[in-house]
Amino acid sequence: MTSPTGRPRWGAVVGGAVAVAVAGLALASRGDVVGATFKSPSALARVGAIVVALVALSLLLRRLVTNALVRGLVMAVPVVALVWLLVVPYFTDETVVESLPGGTAAAVAVAPTTTTPAPASTAPPTPATGAVPPGPAATAPAGPVLLTSGALSGIDHRASGMASVYRLADGSHIVRLDGIDIQNGPDYFVHLVPGAGRESPDGGFDLGPLKGNKGSQNYPLPADVDATAGPFTVLVWCRAFAVPVANASQSSV
Repeated sequence: MTSPTGRPRWGAVVGGAVAVAVAGLALASRGDVVGATFKSPSALARVGAIVVALVALSLLLRRLVTNALVRGLVMAVPVVALVWLLVVPYFTDETVVESLPGGTAAAVAVAPTTTTPAPASTAPPTPATGAVPPGPAATAPAGPVLLTSGALSGIDHRASGMASVYRLADGSHIVRLDGIDIQNGPDYFVHLVPGAGRESPDGGFDLGPLKGNKGSQNYPLPADVDATAGPFTVLVWCRAFAVPVANASQSSV
């Protein structure tokens, strides 16, 4: 590639070489992620949009800015930002460990899956009224109650751990990720989606960004979500590239 004066545009040559080197490194080190991107039309469309935007910016700067050094500095800003947001997360782990609200694992009650009638009392009637003395009053568990649970499985990504739904003592519900180890990446979000084996967040509930790709964390459910109206899937979704990362179909325990 040459300039109007016939001299090579070394900036373009070096830039192209760097781009090829970065792409080669990505293919060599995270081929599984690249493969997941190529499987998703949405991911390909987003990558294409980024490339088109960078090319358009480069052409615009050539028309408006005559100084090559200034053009290079301006182009470096979005490139560095994209690398920081989309590439660096693939090479960094974040561990977040939160305790289970209202108790420890040993104090967790399990929600019953069936209801059986209580046996009739055999206590003799009282002399005064003939009534059967009442038995001890049933009390609700003071700590969290485990409603559903499922093993976390990766979708074109590596993932392990458990995802569960709990009812807390105050009546609210949470999704808890326990002992997770998810292949790192950018812009991960946690969703609770109606149905089993779901790989898309459509029709589900956005519970916010994944706090850490390792550890144990809690994600409160909105008050209007009926956590007993399953089946549900806990889904970890990469919003940047619109691809699923991991999911856990929920089953009653």
